[in-house]
Amino acid sequence: MTIAKNRIEIRIGSALEYLDLVQALTDSITGFMGFDDDSAHWIGMSVRESVTNAIQHGNGLDARKNVHV
Repeated sequence: MTIAKNRIEIRIGSALEYLDLVQALTDSITGFMGFDDDSAHWIGMSVRESVTNAIQHGNGLDARKNVHV
């Protein structure tokens, strides 16, 4: 994970096992930023679905490839 001024970048392998980690990070970030519960929920769902699609369809579950968030 890289943190720069107002920017967080995460790189994970193409494995569905990382989805819970991405979800936990998203929840922490939305909480830190003060989003209300409903907005935080939908942001989390959007990020999780995007990462799932990248792993499954973009990278074809190829563990040698990474997903950048």
